[in-house]
This record gives sequence, C-alpha cells and structure tokens, in this order.
Amino acid sequence: MLRLRSMARPDRACAIGLAALMITTALPAVAPVPPAYAQTAPDTAERSFDIPAQPLTEALIQFGRQAGLQASADAALMQNLRSTPVRGTMTWRQALTALLSGTGLTWRLNGSMVALERVSQEGPPGTIMLDPVMVEGQGGPPRQAEIGNLPPAYAGGQVARGGRVGLLGNKDMMDTPFNQTTYTQQAIQNQQARALADIVENDPSVFVATRGASQGAESYNIRGFAFNNADVAFNGLYGIAPTSNSYVTMEPIERVEIFKGPSALLAGIAPNQSVGGGINLVPKRAGEEPLIEFTPSYASDGQFGGHVDVGRRFGRDNSFGVRLNGVYRNGDTAIDRQSQETQLLTAGLDFQGKSVRLSGDFGYQFLRTDVTRRHIFLGAGVAVPDPPENSSNWHQAWEFYENENPFGMVRGEVDIAESITAYLAAGAAARYGLLRNRSFFLRDAQGTLTGNGIATSIREETYTIEGGVRASFDTGFFRHTANMAYSFLSKETGVLSASFTGLPNSNLYNPVFVADPGLGGLPDPKDAPKDTQQENSSLALADTLSILNETVQLTVGVRRQEVGSDRFNRITGVRTSSYNESAVTPAVGLIVKPVEHVSLYGNYIEGLQQGAVAPQTAANAGDIFPPATTEQYEVGAKFDFGTVATTISAFQIAQPGSFTDPTTNVFSSGGEQRNRGLELAVFGEPIEGIRVIGGITYIDAELTKTQGGVNQGKDAPGVPPYRATLSGEWDAPFVPGLTLSGRAIYTSSAYLDQANTLKVQPYTIVDLGARLSLDAYGVPIVVRANVLNVFDENYWVSLNGPLSLGSPRTFLLSTSVNF
Repeated sequence: MLRLRSMARPDRACAIGLAALMITTALPAVAPVPPAYAQTAPDTAERSFDIPAQPLTEALIQFGRQAGLQASADAALMQNLRSTPVRGTMTWRQALTALLSGTGLTWRLNGSMVALERVSQEGPPGTIMLDPVMVEGQGGPPRQAEIGNLPPAYAGGQVARGGRVGLLGNKDMMDTPFNQTTYTQQAIQNQQARALADIVENDPSVFVATRGASQGAESYNIRGFAFNNADVAFNGLYGIAPTSNSYVTMEPIERVEIFKGPSALLAGIAPNQSVGGGINLVPKRAGEEPLIEFTPSYASDGQFGGHVDVGRRFGRDNSFGVRLNGVYRNGDTAIDRQSQETQLLTAGLDFQGKSVRLSGDFGYQFLRTDVTRRHIFLGAGVAVPDPPENSSNWHQAWEFYENENPFGMVRGEVDIAESITAYLAAGAAARYGLLRNRSFFLRDAQGTLTGNGIATSIREETYTIEGGVRASFDTGFFRHTANMAYSFLSKETGVLSASFTGLPNSNLYNPVFVADPGLGGLPDPKDAPKDTQQENSSLALADTLSILNETVQLTVGVRRQEVGSDRFNRITGVRTSSYNESAVTPAVGLIVKPVEHVSLYGNYIEGLQQGAVAPQTAANAGDIFPPATTEQYEVGAKFDFGTVATTISAFQIAQPGSFTDPTTNVFSSGGEQRNRGLELAVFGEPIEGIRVIGGITYIDAELTKTQGGVNQGKDAPGVPPYRATLSGEWDAPFVPGLTLSGRAIYTSSAYLDQANTLKVQPYTIVDLGARLSLDAYGVPIVVRANVLNVFDENYWVSLNGPLSLGSPRTFLLSTSVNF
C-alpha cells in the first residue's frame, strides 16, 4: 500500500488545501468495482515539480514530497509500471495527471473525492479496475522545511535521494551542486553497523584507519584530508554527537550523510578543524506504524548484547511522535585479551503542528574498552614491519579507555508564511573520559617496543545554537531560495594527566606483559580544571537562483566566521594565551540540467582552520596568523536512471600549512598540500532483487610547498591514491525471504612520511553476509549473519605517521523481532 498523508495543517497565512494519497492493493479484474474515496480540500496553488521517469511507486513518493505530502510505499502494488517525467510549476492535479501519463492509470474527481483508476483489459468499454487513490486533508510544509521532510530513499533503499546540505537545508541529489551521499537506516541495519566507520567505509572517498567497534575509537580521512571524528554533526549541529575520541553507536541513527569537500559556508568551521568533508547523523523518528522491535546480537569472540527500538505516534492526526532506542553490549572482542562494554539510551521526540514543527533528541552513551589496542610509532631509521596477526594485542591488561557522553538538543521551525520558514536549534553535550595507556615506538626490525604510559582524566562540555530563516520568492524570471543563519559554539576542555616511566621493553610479535604500575585511581573527569576555551560564531547568507523550471540553478553565499580560543594554566586558572581572529568564506555552485536524468554541476567552496601561532623558538615568536583557508574547485555530473544513479566528479583541494624557515627562523603559513582527485560512485537496484553500492576514487595528493623545499613534489603521507568499494545484495529466488550480500574494499599503498621513504602495502578486505526474513504467526523476524574480513587479511593502515593494525575477522549475528 502506498500511503501519502498531509505533513502539516494549514496556517493562518496559507489556508490552502493540500492532499494525502493512499493507494490500496489492486482488486481482481473480474467485474466493475466501485471506487474508494476520501475527502479532499480544493487546491489550486502551484508548486515546482521535478520528478524524473522512474518506477511508479518511487515517483508517487517523490510526487508526495514535492506536493507537500509524506509518503511510504509498497512496491508490489505498482510493480513493472514506470512514471512519465514531470517538471515545471503546476498544481498537484496537473502534476499527478502528467505523472500517470502512459501508465494505463488515470485519476478522476467525483465531487470532493479523487480516485486513481486503471482501465480494465476485460469487460465492456468504460469498465474500470481501481487502485483507489484517496486525497484528503490539507497542505504540507513549505519545501524549505526540514523537520519531518527527509528526502525519500532511492531505488534499493540503501541510499537516499538527498540529504541535509547545511545552510541550504534538505536537497535532492540532482539539485545539489556538491557531492554528497546519504546512507539509510536500511543499509545500517542490514550491514549490522555498530560504529560509524562500519557504514562510511562503503564510500570510496572515506578512508578508515581505525574502527571504533573493535578498537575503542575511530579515525579516517575524506578526500585525503584527516577528519576528526569529534567533527561529526548530529541533526545539523556540531558538538552534540557522542564521538569525541570514541565512536557513536549506530542503532539510534536513521541516516548518515557524508559531504565531500570543504564546507565552511554550509556548516561553519568545524570544532576540530576538519576540512576534507563533513558527516551528519540523522536520528530516528517515530513512523506512522507503531513499532516494537527487539534485536539480540552476538559478535566474536564472545560479545553479547541487545537493542530495543520502540516508536509511537499520538494525538490528533498523530502529531506527536516518540522514538526510544536502548542498547547494551558486553564481552570479548575479536582482538586478543580485549573486552568492550556499550550502554546507550536515546529518545527522539517530534511534533507536527499546523505551522509549527518541533523535534528533540536526548541521550546517554557509555563506552569502555579494556586492553585498548592503539597505534605504534616508528623510531628513526626503522622500516615498516611485517604486520603481526591481526588479532594480536601488545598492550597491557591494566590499559583501558572509558567515555561517558550525555547529550541533548532541540530544533524548531515556524512557517511565517507559505514561503518563509524560521528555525532555531540549540544543544548541549558533555564528554567525561578516563584512559590509561602506553604509547609504543618500534625500535628495530625484530619488533622491539619501547614507550612510557599516561593516565588522563578529560572533560569536554559543549553548548551550541543555530538559528535562521529560509524563504522562497520570485523576482522577474528568477526563482530564489534564500537562507540566512547565525551559529555559535562554545567548548570548554579540562584535563588532568600524569605520565609514568620505567616500564620494560616489549615486542610487537611476542609481547611482554607486566603488572599494574600502581598509579591508583584516576581523578573524576568532572573535576578536571579548565585547559582550553573555544568559541566560534558566524553569520551566513546564501541564495539559490533558478530559471527554466529549475533546469539552471546558481547558488552563491558567504559566511563571516569568528574564531576564538584561549588556553589556561591548569593549576592557577590564569589565561596563558588567547586567539581571536575572523575570516570571510565565500562559495558558489552551479547546476545545469541539459536533458532528463542528467545534472551537471560545479562549485568553488572553502574550508577553514584556526590560524597558527608562531612558536617561542621562532624569530617572530607569538605572531598570530588569521584562519587558514582551504580552497576547493570541483566539477561533476549526476545521472539518475530511476533504478540506478551514478555520480562522476573531479576536484582540487589546496590546504595551507605552517613551518619555520630553516634559514631565516621565521614562522609562516608557507606550506601547502594539494589533492587532485576523480570520483565515481553508483548505487541503486538495476535489476529487481539486486542492489548495489560502489565506487572508485583516485587522489593525487602532493606536497606543493614544504619547509625549505626539501620534500616539494612528494606524495602527501597517509593518502592512498586508489580506493575502490563494491557491495551488493541479491534476493535469492530459491529460498523465499533469503538475501545474500557481499562487500569488497580495496585500498592501495600509501606513504607514511613526507620524504616518501616508508610505505604501507595495499590490501583488500572482503565481507560476506546473509539474512532471512520470516513471518512466524504474524510476527516479522529477520535473522542476519555477517562475516567481516572473511579471509582474515593482516594489514597496516596509517593516516599520517603512526601505524594501526587492521581489524581481524569478525562474526556478527543478530535476530530482529518486530512485535
């Protein structure tokens, strides 16, 4: 059944009737059948539609979204039917008529009723067989609304048609002049992704160095530039996601949106200054149907757990929604002597009012990893060693990493008029971390490890707000979608730490284990004295101008960013240094749709990082430099064939760096890393029952400006030139409900150092899986089994300097029961 309901009731300024559609199961074509109807209000308002030819089920969902309706569909109802493309400004009636042209379906209005009808191939002329379409209720939110207005899933359900593009709001992929991929909850659940790295690794532009689900924390890069996982946004806000030096548990997440390239205009400066891209997590919301789902799970070598997912809607027209997620996992991992505990509880709330929409997200996450396996550093003159068995762990039994993360945020939207929406979001989060670990340096080819230990209590407390207005209006031939926003983020960090020495040497291949050095208990992280205070604020303005029924779209914008950072003496509390600078970051993006299914785009956009301060050893000690600007130029093409989508892009990103000139001893921002790349991605369901996600990325990462020109022209360290991914699912016809899946990830070799004398070898990881969907006495059950790193490949990975050992073969098993 395809069900389209109105997404909001009319407001004072806009008492225009809107519609909700319902298509029920087709009735047998044996006799004329009386139509089923529902009441509808008049609607003569025109809207802008852009719906490509595609399977009719998906076209009707897209029609509902663009008409201001919310949709879900049963694909079997419209099986083998394709829609006619619809583009232009028209009423929903005109759009629906055009959409159904050539499908053998039509619709008619009977008084205040509407019905979708199919002409029967049997019986006398005029006999009809009905798949009733009921149009009822009144209008939906304006196109610029975000709450309750997610872009629909693309064919296959694993990737969405679009996502949140920061300042520009939710946009369809064909109307986005940037490269973005959004993975859905279906992909997250079916791949049994426990941590963010497990799902983003589907994207060839994202290079994962460590996985949080097995190693306690995550690190990766996007388009060849390091991405700090503390820069992951949550429902559009920085600083809220419980990721800092840890990882976010994926069970409460509806979608993962990956933006590729700098994004200073769209999102402002990232708190930890990542510039190669951005990641936004979209939390789950209650659906129309009540949900109680329980999923017990197992991961090798002895980690058991469970996930409870509950969703309900209440009130008039189901205006109120509540989504609760709870997770508990504990036990041994596939890494030797390591265990991990995960606790999570989240609540996602929303309200869909007449002209007001509200949402709230509140949660608590606790993670502890005992015998945390960390990276190793290479001593001077030491070559890259052969990797040991990937389950090896050279760390001590008394080493651990623990994070406690409470967080919460609220977001609201008000439709001031049909074409104007104001919004405000605010959030707060904290991280209280404890760790005790030993840093290791490899001293020789025999695997000798040396290093001291550290015990740390850390406190991070973040507060952030964002507010703005989105409006649509016309000036002459141009259609405008304007956006203005203000943002502010404050982050205070407190640290207490102590180092310990005198530990005996160990060995990479034959570890030496010693007793606890007896440091005693660590102080409560909540008591850690202030170490740094960071404050970022910005004001941004952007406008998308479109002509010719949005076949040409030009986006221009600018953001003024204030960057502030103070450091304090941990004992006296006296401020020891201060940084306060500003920068202006413009951006421009162009879309041209020359023919149906094709969107050509180009952009110039900048990234921003806090400027450097000259060290005390430099001739210009203490000099403060303005924020450093990273520049991107990109061109690309997107092809939407209804069941398969492809994107091709070429980009150049230049990131400045700083160093002290060896001749003059003057510190300056004279360095530069330039990444030039090509990306190809594909996703969808090319054949019914076969779904794919894949792509390949090539990056030429070059050090174009270096200290004294010593390493000029060398490859930038930590950037594999080639990455290729391919994952697929096949609904096996020989067993009803059985789906087989697989994923292969290839990563080429990469240098460890700027001199290009050290290199890690290429590797290929293969994952396999299967799931079986059952119906036990009316209770849907899905059993999932996955094997990660099937061939147990031993390999090193590195982002920039240290080496991390790849994750071992891991078995995952879960059973979802939907009561």
